[in-house]
Amino acid sequence: MRHVTLKNPELSEDEKKQVLEKRAKERYGTTVDSKKGGFILSDGTMLDFSGGKPHRTVDHHTIGGLYYDPHTESKDVPIAAHEDSLVDFMKSTGAIRMHGGTSGEWLDVEVNTTKKPTDAQWNTIKREFKEIEARGKDHDLGYDVYTPEGSRVAAKWVEGAKLGDIDALRGDIEKL
Repeated sequence: MRHVTLKNPELSEDEKKQVLEKRAKERYGTTVDSKKGGFILSDGTMLDFSGGKPHRTVDHHTIGGLYYDPHTESKDVPIAAHEDSLVDFMKSTGAIRMHGGTSGEWLDVEVNTTKKPTDAQWNTIKREFKEIEARGKDHDLGYDVYTPEGSRVAAKWVEGAKLGDIDALRGDIEKL
């Protein structure tokens, strides 16, 4: 399989998405716990950014490691700039960047509008939100929405959020 670079003209968009998602699952593993999640992939899978801890400890920018060239002698030579690879990962895969409260009391979702979230991603967000509600925690919901160029166009924090607020968020995003 060919390796991924940000500008590799040999890869189709779909191939790039598949390679990046496969590498991400292999590197980070997956979780069903929002406290450990770092990104929600297009199939609804959450990447485990806990580093083996009970909550997320791995920085989202480490996703740039997926852009390292595995074909060079030094595997620590990045092909992409640190910030550019984070944004490109979200654009290329449609991944949703997420933060779950360390005690499970809130869920913060960052949506990149280059690709509208899939039904599977919305189902994962709803499932995680229901679990937060079931814990009897304050269930706040925060979100940021970005354009394909990386500019934030909407941001909101809803304290005491209800499940219906996720449907409203989806409606807002679908209008963009």
